[in-house]
Amino acid sequence: MATVGHFFLILFFTLNLLVKARLNLQTTDHEALLSIHNNLGITTGSTSICNAAGIFCEPRISNNTTVLRVTRIVFKHRRLRGSISPAIGKLSELKELSVPNNHLVNQIPVEITNCQKLEVLNLKSNRFSGNVPTGLSSLPRTSSDPRFVLQ
Repeated sequence: MATVGHFFLILFFTLNLLVKARLNLQTTDHEALLSIHNNLGITTGSTSICNAAGIFCEPRISNNTTVLRVTRIVFKHRRLRGSISPAIGKLSELKELSVPNNHLVNQIPVEITNCQKLEVLNLKSNRFSGNVPTGLSSLPRTSSDPRFVLQ
């Protein structure tokens, strides 16, 4: 038999889901993701961009309003072609960028160094050219960290 405690627990989770369902992605993150998707040849369709495969968003407080922010982009083994857009630098809450085993080309954009919360960077097994942005070593997690894979 359900108890009052169970009722409040179910009510809490239901309200939590309703609040998250109504949150909007911050405009700068939305524009950056559209650019990133475009450069990689990904179509988002009518799905909310935060519900797209490989995109993870979390609520954050901004100007006394709760909004969704992109915190992880994970596109492993997707056979993607193209390059990482310089718009990646606009994702200030990004903690992880993992795009291993694709066919990405050109340089790693220097704007990636604007992602000051980046903890995991996995660019392994792509076809990047040019130099690695020197500012990566000044991020909280340095290129010597095993979570930074640039091969």
